[in-house]
Amino acid sequence: MNKYLEKFRKYPSIADQIEKSIIEHEDVPDLVFMDIGRFIGENVEKISATQVREIFILIENGVSSEDEIVSTVMATHLLEAFYNALCRIDRSSNYARYVGGKSREYIEAYFLTPWGGIKC
Repeated sequence: MNKYLEKFRKYPSIADQIEKSIIEHEDVPDLVFMDIGRFIGENVEKISATQVREIFILIENGVSSEDEIVSTVMATHLLEAFYNALCRIDRSSNYARYVGGKSREYIEAYFLTPWGGIKC
């Protein structure tokens, strides 16, 4: 997980939030990645298009990782927090323009299917 945190830290738009989250949550990866996802969702329109594209390539790599811990944390903490943040600001329909294929599949299966039952 530290490898991904280091990669996220290179983006000035989210680096400060990562540091605050690490201190607040005493470096518990689940909570830190949840904060990263929420922050990205709340601020996605303020982040440059280039950075957003690079960030979501990084997220897609994490979700698609063969490392089960990495893929689980990226999907169930970061992506869910991202989608929920978009819901809170009434932009949930925009998620597909940011996320990659595997991430889109996860969101659609978890949030948008009748059995998921989770609506914004």
